[in-house]
Amino acid sequence: MGIGECDIHLVAYGEATVTLKADLLTLHTIAGQDPRDDKSECTSPLPDGDAPGFQFTAKEGRGEMQLAEPPAAANGHQAVVHIRGEGRMHFRLAWDIPAASQREDQPPGPPGFSWNNAMRFKARGKGEARVGETRVQLGAVEVDVDLGGKVLVRFATEDKRTLSFSGVINQRRKQLWRADVICDGPEWHVQGPLMLTVDQAKDRILAATLEATDGHDRMSLSWSYGKRVSHGK
Repeated sequence: MGIGECDIHLVAYGEATVTLKADLLTLHTIAGQDPRDDKSECTSPLPDGDAPGFQFTAKEGRGEMQLAEPPAAANGHQAVVHIRGEGRMHFRLAWDIPAASQREDQPPGPPGFSWNNAMRFKARGKGEARVGETRVQLGAVEVDVDLGGKVLVRFATEDKRTLSFSGVINQRRKQLWRADVICDGPEWHVQGPLMLTVDQAKDRILAATLEATDGHDRMSLSWSYGKRVSHGK
């Protein structure tokens, strides 16, 4: 048996709730300015099920830190912590990991990608990627972002393959995130800015657009949650 831990480091500017679901950290402002994450780290995701031996420990900070909701089936197996104050805060969430659960079954990520610290977003939707006369119809998407900002994006395609991109998130403005990515091939190795619209409260991607090139081929991609998106002629 092992121990799973998440050390949550924040800079607070008022009152907020901090929610951890798996490796996804969501900050909701109640009063004051938005808090910001300050390089929080997890050794493993909070289980999507029982979290035996779950513990909350306030480590340091001059404000208030209180466990509002422990993970349970009734709240979707997420931990909710209430914070109030200003300045740096640090608390730890810990739980027991049965030996049978300690395995690495994730797909390969980009160099330096840390699955232990990754946030995951999933969504069903439809879209299209176009390179020249070639059009690829897109279905569901999965986006993983580690706490260092490295990102892995995977679109399911109509021929049951995967169109993958990897890179780094370099800008976040509320729901709109920008990442510099490269297509992981094997057919194309284009690179460019990928724009993601993210609903963190629901762990969902709402939209994705990309304009990328390798100096010869140019890829144009548009995807939207819940409906088909097509390019103009």
